[in-house]
Amino acid sequence: MSVAQDGTDRGVHVQVEPLPRWLDVERFLGEAFARSADGEAAEACLPREAAAELSARLRGLGVAGRPLSVRVTPALARSLVRAGRLAEARARRATTPGFTRAGARASGEGRYSLTPEPLALHLAAEFCARATSPGKRVVDACCGSGGNALGFARAGCEVVAIDVDSERLAEAAHNAALYGVAGRIRFVHGDALALLPGLSGDLLFFDPPWGRDYDKRAVTRADLPLLDRLLALPSDQRAGFAACWLKLPPSFATPELPGAELRAMFGEAPGDVTSSPPVATRVTWPRLAAARRAAPRLPVTGPSGSLRRRVDAARCAARPKVATSVAWDARREDEKWQRGEGDSTKRRTAMARTTTYAMTTSSWTAW
Repeated sequence: MSVAQDGTDRGVHVQVEPLPRWLDVERFLGEAFARSADGEAAEACLPREAAAELSARLRGLGVAGRPLSVRVTPALARSLVRAGRLAEARARRATTPGFTRAGARASGEGRYSLTPEPLALHLAAEFCARATSPGKRVVDACCGSGGNALGFARAGCEVVAIDVDSERLAEAAHNAALYGVAGRIRFVHGDALALLPGLSGDLLFFDPPWGRDYDKRAVTRADLPLLDRLLALPSDQRAGFAACWLKLPPSFATPELPGAELRAMFGEAPGDVTSSPPVATRVTWPRLAAARRAAPRLPVTGPSGSLRRRVDAARCAARPKVATSVAWDARREDEKWQRGEGDSTKRRTAMARTTTYAMTTSSWTAW
């Protein structure tokens, strides 16, 4: 145990690897982390509870097609490992909503593959800021329940939304009417790749279905047949688009997309990283720009004081509008208990409430 004579937690050494060089390590893992000399790993000294939560969060995940490895020195006690996994399981309950308006429809695959509304709006705003054409014409080739199509339409784009599943397409049309953008979207039922040669626009947004149970450690082109078909198309069949963005699994092997310019985009809710966060990809022909989403949370590091107060401070910084009052209650009850004035039951309750707001999560985007 790494504990000083005064009983304070000196922390443990944590190393995470392999990490691609385009990844913002501080945003992905937390401000305490810095890249190693070879650039392939990141290291930090964390409180033991924070290290346990981080290890549980990254367990079984991969980045850029390579499984992540987390090394903690000295090794954590089993009780801390179990507590970290419990905190991670609790965090999974809170994910960024696909749609925020009551009455929106998304069922089956359309529900869990839906791009969360905040991310869809962010991607659309990013495209509009970069687009040179005043019309901003977008083709959403696999629109599903309409998450991205609505995002582009709400940003002022003219959208053609295509899907081979008539039920998903009907849901997307319903959601477009609910959000008041049905007039900006033309819905087409059919195989997007078969229709592609007759289409043109400023952006082709392509979200190939990758399923709920995709491999979270490594996904390749071979695992995504529609993506493989798209990338194999002759240049004349995709010449009608100035750019293409792809939405891929967080563990997609980005080296299989040569020439991609990669960038990370970070989500909002604690459970996003464990709930198959969508990944966006921007591609500019003939160069391919890939975008990835993964949603990890910041590790717990913070100002001086008890470990629990450092945990609360980090959580408040991550979600100020939600967690501030909860963390304040926990600190207040903790301080009362330390002085012998508080009620132990109230203190335990307040501490437990803070675990739901463990960390922020992140998503990937590559340009």
